[in-house]
Order: sequence, then structure tokens, then C-alpha cells
Amino acid sequence: MYIDFIAGWLGGMCGVAIGHPMDTIRLNLQTRNPTNPHYQSMASTAFHLVEKEGIRALFRGISSPLVGLGIMNSLLFGIYGSVLRMMDDPHSLVAINLGAMASAFGTAPICSPVELTKSRLQVAGARAGRNPLDCLMKLYYSEGVYNGVFKGFGLTLLREIPSNMSYFMSYEYLKGKETPSTLQLFNAGGMAGAISWIVPYPIDVIKSRMQVDGSRGPRKYKNWRDCLRKTIKREGYKGLYRGLTPTVVRAYPTNGVTFLSVDYILKHFNIRGPDDIS
Repeated sequence: MYIDFIAGWLGGMCGVAIGHPMDTIRLNLQTRNPTNPHYQSMASTAFHLVEKEGIRALFRGISSPLVGLGIMNSLLFGIYGSVLRMMDDPHSLVAINLGAMASAFGTAPICSPVELTKSRLQVAGARAGRNPLDCLMKLYYSEGVYNGVFKGFGLTLLREIPSNMSYFMSYEYLKGKETPSTLQLFNAGGMAGAISWIVPYPIDVIKSRMQVDGSRGPRKYKNWRDCLRKTIKREGYKGLYRGLTPTVVRAYPTNGVTFLSVDYILKHFNIRGPDDIS
């Protein structure tokens, strides 16, 4: 049903507006030199970025996810809801997992270039491009489609499958089958968002490092395996979880607002949710 897509789009845009500053902090923690004292904690990273460029530094690159993640969330909730409506038992684990996996394949082609431009603008600023489109065009002309515009696509898809599965399974479980209150919906969405990041987080760290590699100087990694090996050698396994704290802190309100917005829009059109097949 098209309302699922509209609700997902608007809900995603609301979530981006709430969570982008924490996402900027997360990305800098993931990709900056861990020995640099400016990038060793949430507080030091935020203080350094604001001191260097002002509060706008925390919102750098927001135009890309504001549009792109709106589309991505539209596909995420739209595909998920459509798959559930085709199932005999939309509450079953099989239905939820099939819907989640289908949504992963639908969102990854949008998510990959959106996150690529957002990451480069957040980390490299004007060096990456004047805006997301300019950044994509530079990548296209210098490196082509797969190695440029869709750099990190495979890792994005690999992250999205377990992320979406844990996202919707935890949300459906936490909200319960009875009519949930506003607070219950917000908490279920927030917890689902946090869980969906924790599960595939190491993949996201490698993806982020691969996507920004070369944006601030010479490339460091030959491929994702080289990136993984060098990360573990230099930082230990804890390097695969750099930036996890701001990610989880950001995920809770962002996804709480997203699910609340989606639920409100669906209720406005007298639809109970993605599992309403009446």
C-alpha cells in the first residue's frame, strides 16, 4: 500500500533531523586517527568540531540523508509492509524476516551512495564537493560507477540484512500485540534502532572507512579485507566498535521519532500498521 511508502518517507525525514549531529560525531570517531586527542570520545569530538567550524559542523552533509534517507525509509517501510500483507500470518517470524530481508535489498542501492556522499561531506567538507550531487559527480568522473558512486555497496547490503531483521523483529516484539501507548511505541522504535546498529556494527565501521578512504589524502586500504586486517592490527578488536556509543545514543531518539511518525500517519489513514491486512 502506497501509504506505507509515504509514512516511511516522512518518518525517516523526522528521524534524520533529530539524529544527524550524533551521526556526524559517530562517523568522525569511526574514521579519524584514534590517537588524535580530538577524536577519542563523543564530547571531545563534538567540542572540536564546533570549535573549528561552529555548530553547523554537526549538520554538515544533512541534505543528502534528508532526501536520500527519506526515500530509503519509504522503501524500508513500504516493502516491509507490502511483504507482510502477502503472508498468511504477518505476525510470524518467517513473515517478519522475509519482509526485513526484502527491504534490505530494496534500500541498499539508495543507502550506499547516500551514505557515501554524507560520509565524505561530513569528514572532508568542501574537499569532497560543494553538495551531495557535486560529490557524486566527482566520484563518477574519477572512479566510475561501482568503484566511485557505489563504493561500499557490497558492505552496505551485508550490513542491511542483519540490521533490518533485528530492527523489525525487536520492534514487533517490544511493542506487543495489544494497542501500545505513545511512550511504548517510542521506546520500542528507539530500542529497535539501537539493537539494529549493535548487531552489524563492525561491518559498518569497515564500510565507513572504505567509503571515506582517499577523501583526505592517499588511500590506506586495498580492499575491505585489508581494511579489516589493518584496523584489528592497529587498534585491536575494539577498533571495530569505535563510535558505537554515539551511534546507540543517536539511534534511540531517531528511531523512536521515526516509528511514532509512521504510526501517526498510518493511524491518520485508519491503518493500524504494516501488519494490517484487512
